[in-house]
Amino acid sequence: MSFMIRPLKPGSTIGEELATVRRRLSIPLREASEKTRIQRRYLKALEENRWQDLPEPLYTRNFLRNYARFLGEDPAYFLSRFKEERGCCDLLTPSQMPRQRVRKGRFLVTPRLLKLGVLSLLLLGVTGYLGFQVRSILEPPSLSVVSPEDGSKTDSAILIVLGVIKEEARIKVNGETVLPSKDGTFEATIMLERGLNIIAVEGKKRYSRPATIYRMVVFDPPAGDRAALSLYE
Repeated sequence: MSFMIRPLKPGSTIGEELATVRRRLSIPLREASEKTRIQRRYLKALEENRWQDLPEPLYTRNFLRNYARFLGEDPAYFLSRFKEERGCCDLLTPSQMPRQRVRKGRFLVTPRLLKLGVLSLLLLGVTGYLGFQVRSILEPPSLSVVSPEDGSKTDSAILIVLGVIKEEARIKVNGETVLPSKDGTFEATIMLERGLNIIAVEGKKRYSRPATIYRMVVFDPPAGDRAALSLYE
């Protein structure tokens, strides 16, 4: 391949000569960068003689060679000028080596990783099951009181308490144990005192927290019974 030798300004630097040729050819720096595949900042540093912004001489000489060929100039001339101005030193320092793209590694599912994943899922399953069992053991039973209604009033001294317990549990009404039937219903008889009575119904499984429901009942006997009751008060 033959190159054209163009008369250049005497005493000019390498960068000035390169910039002069490029402008004479009316080639934008961006186009030169795309055609030579040399980063624009390196081409600009070459033309401005900013050697401190360029890689080590080994790479800079390669830039000069490719850039000169692109501009139709003799690479040997510019390499010779570079050797005169910069000397010959190909030592490389990591800080000035051109950065290369590093491909991101693909995520590989190895047998060991798969085994760890399966063990983790099993551990989560066992932990969840144990947590559910502990919660069901400690959770209070489902208790409801059908009768009497809270805040009710009666003129009878005998009160029947009716309720339902859904789990197998121990029932107490005002501290007295009551045995529920097979379907979970229970019944207790309470003797009321004149005035306000508080009925406490408690349901508790073996290791659970108790479930307690309170009912307030007012016992207001008839006028005739009041006189009889007053004799015993």
